[in-house]
Amino acid sequence: NMKHLLDDKTDSLGHMPVGIGRLTSLRTLVEFHVSGGGGVGGSNACRLESLKNLELLHVCGIRRLGNVTDVGEAKRLELDKMKYLSCLRLWFDKEEEDGGRRKEEDDQQLLEALQPPLNLKELLIGLYRGNTVFPGWMMPLTNLRSLTLEKCEKCKQIPPLGKLSSLEKLMIWGLKSVKRVANEFLGIESDNDTSSSSSVIAFPKLKSLTFYWMEEFEEWDYGITGMGSTSIMPCLSYLAIISCPKLKALPDHFHQMTTLKELYILGCAIPGVRFRNGKQEDLISQRANVYSREYDLPQQIKARMRMYSE
Repeated sequence: NMKHLLDDKTDSLGHMPVGIGRLTSLRTLVEFHVSGGGGVGGSNACRLESLKNLELLHVCGIRRLGNVTDVGEAKRLELDKMKYLSCLRLWFDKEEEDGGRRKEEDDQQLLEALQPPLNLKELLIGLYRGNTVFPGWMMPLTNLRSLTLEKCEKCKQIPPLGKLSSLEKLMIWGLKSVKRVANEFLGIESDNDTSSSSSVIAFPKLKSLTFYWMEEFEEWDYGITGMGSTSIMPCLSYLAIISCPKLKALPDHFHQMTTLKELYILGCAIPGVRFRNGKQEDLISQRANVYSREYDLPQQIKARMRMYSE
């Protein structure tokens, strides 16, 4: 009758016991560890696909997906049929002692196979090795409220997340290969999209946006010559840009934003708050609290910074 298995901070755990698949009343499984060989390395190791028996899961985290050698096993898991699943965290790390090299295509195929149900509300994708984090099932997640992309170091372009109509919180951490955030991020492909008579709203419900530890991130420009009927992040109240040493300016739409209440800028090349049109922080500082010291950072970000420095 166990309902919650709060097994976080178990990095040294080699595998999950076979009996996990029989805990059919389980609602929370914080971390399922895939053993070397995709979970088939021994009679005592629970296979990844055994999780399909946990039909009542609300929260599920899966670690060491880098150990999966058979994409078919992920498909047999049938995550999309777990109708109660609202929070999914996927980490593509791999056992250090396993010296086998992993291809980018392996993670891309595996991520596609781990399709969640459409009612998913929270998603984390971490330590992913593909050059794009854009599975075909992401855009149909119309109920998604929170998305974290963490340490996907080979990813060069952020997907068109502005199309996620219910997204309220977006955290992008450690995407070290991303150099530019452009109109594709908004889900707007060209000026033609903004010149039509119908209005375009990118990130219609986004309230919180964080960029952290983006070493190559140097340009944030949507390349839209005229905003027209385009609205960008009309509900944003929290913006944090931390450890992005090459970023020198913010997009102009932040200068016009009246909803922003908290702005954290730390470890960036931005002097004060500079916008692409050359305007400084005068107007935005009248509307939002602007912080530039580590002391002022929220506890959640401080905790994550400590984790990254370990």
